[in-house]
Amino acid sequence: MLKVSYYIVLLLVLAGCSLNPKRPNFVPEKKEMAQLLAEIYQVEGAISQSGRSFNRNDDKTIGYYKDILEEYNLTKLEFDSAVSWYSSNPDLFSEVYDDVISILSKQDALLKKEIADKSKEKKEAIEDIPNVKDLWEMARNYTLPLSEADSIDVFFPFKICIDSIQSGILRLNAGYTLIKGNELDSAQLRMYVYYADSTADTLQYCIKKTFKKQIGNVSQTIPEGKILIGIEGLLFDHDTTKVSNVEIDDVKLTLLPKLGAAELIKR
Repeated sequence: MLKVSYYIVLLLVLAGCSLNPKRPNFVPEKKEMAQLLAEIYQVEGAISQSGRSFNRNDDKTIGYYKDILEEYNLTKLEFDSAVSWYSSNPDLFSEVYDDVISILSKQDALLKKEIADKSKEKKEAIEDIPNVKDLWEMARNYTLPLSEADSIDVFFPFKICIDSIQSGILRLNAGYTLIKGNELDSAQLRMYVYYADSTADTLQYCIKKTFKKQIGNVSQTIPEGKILIGIEGLLFDHDTTKVSNVEIDDVKLTLLPKLGAAELIKR
């Protein structure tokens, strides 16, 4: 469900009545006003998604608004007046509001399609690389809690024995969706890579608090002269004092040929 931005809420709160409103010259017409409000909503959403605390008086936030308003040749005073004018005409506001929702819905659908297309392209690219080895030996999909009686300290550990691999790039990735009821602020995907000379590399990915699906991934190039003998890790290392409701899917651990993998990463 799309969230409603501050200015759309303001229109709702201040909505009044006018039968035959005459729009002042500086007030954008309905379609343009809807596009403007949609862009402001996107800025607010981007700031919120970045993890920054949202403050409309913050210099950077003011700068974002200023850039948008300049595209529409409006000052802040004119914009506030336009919001006030539309708020006094609820019939027009309703049409603008419907257009805002339509714009945001279409943009959301396009973004999801773009992400899906890129994911498909990467998957096909990996499949086209010769000699790609799939090293994952466990189930590829999980849901926490595993059952109502489950303890909350389920980390999904894994351990894979390797028969002396001397070159290539290891890549571990999985999809994470924090679902309703989750209390975690963050979690980690961890992988430990062991070599024959008793050295090791540690890699981790921070799973952020968002209810949108995110792809956690870590990768490690086997160093020149090293021999890989083992891999261990945790698919979901988390704070056990908080409830963790999460869906993990499409877990993959692949060994990519060095040159092919490097070309893939550049894409």
